[in-house]
Order: sequence, then structure tokens, then C-alpha cells
Amino acid sequence: MALRELDIGTLVIMDDGDMAGIVSERDVARALANGADVDAERVSDVMSQSPRYATTSDCVGTALEIMLAAGTRYLPVFAEGELVGIVSIRDLVAANAS
Repeated sequence: MALRELDIGTLVIMDDGDMAGIVSERDVARALANGADVDAERVSDVMSQSPRYATTSDCVGTALEIMLAAGTRYLPVFAEGELVGIVSIRDLVAANAS
């Protein structure tokens, strides 16, 4: 699984240049708790669809508000329609504390 191989907590799933969803450790844990075989399960079956996102023009406070409202720990970041990164709640809290 890519999360394990890359030692990361989340992946943004793109489809023809558009964000189709996001899959995180939490999504995988939920699937396992429901009896899924993660080596056979499709990403589209476990990912969170239509996730919230931020843009590079958003401030840290706005990104934190988006994450808190959505109850997520990761937030994709876009610039001019292109995925440019992912921030975690830890990243934003650290930036806000600085």
C-alpha cells in the first residue's frame, strides 16, 4: 500500500486532473475495523469523497477553520487548480504558534 511504502499519512486521489477524494490512515483503519481486506479493497471504496481543500492564498487561520469544520487532519492545497501540497493539522498548529 502506498501509505506504508511512502511512510505518509494521506494521499490525494486525482482523476483526470480533478480531486476525486483523499485516503488517510483513518480511512484505512475504519475499513479494517469493518472487516475489509486492504490488499484487495479498492481505494475508491475507502477514500473520503469530495474532501475540503485550501488554496495557497488562504491564511493559516482559514485552513484551520476548514479542517476543524470538516473534522479532518489533512488538507490538500491547490494553486490555480493544481494540487501543490498537503498540510496537516500539526503543520498548521505549529505555524499558528510561531
